[in-house]
Amino acid sequence: MTAGALVPLFILSFRHRDELTQVAEQAGWQPIAARRSANAESRFVSSGASVAIVDARGALSEGLQGVRLLADAVEANASAMLVLVSRNDGSALDQFLSDGATHFLASPFGDQEFVQAVQFAQRHAERVGGRRRCRGAPSRSRKSGNRPGAGSRAPPRSS
Repeated sequence: MTAGALVPLFILSFRHRDELTQVAEQAGWQPIAARRSANAESRFVSSGASVAIVDARGALSEGLQGVRLLADAVEANASAMLVLVSRNDGSALDQFLSDGATHFLASPFGDQEFVQAVQFAQRHAERVGGRRRCRGAPSRSRKSGNRPGAGSRAPPRSS
């Protein structure tokens, strides 16, 4: 992330909200964080974030419920959902995937791994949502010479 970007990042964490919020802020995101899943879907949508994090570490059932609540909004907004799980909850990954998560990170992990996982999820959301131009792709111009098929129309017929 570039300094001063302040891209919104939605965090639903039942046990580690403050720690995740601090790491996100230090990495340059603007975290919108919650401890409860009540109204999570509308809070995610109004946050403007393209990544939703559901921290299920130490709160597996709450995490699964949070993923289910956010899944439709994440999909409708071409976003990504990163779920954080405890090492012992790896058997629940299939359920998280089935319920709508797009990415996961299993503990133990450090701040750098967390930041990288969020950046990967953000890149996914940018590509799915068409919000990022691919490197090396020509920029589109309104000039007719740069549009595919420009100048290939036959002139109108005269009667």
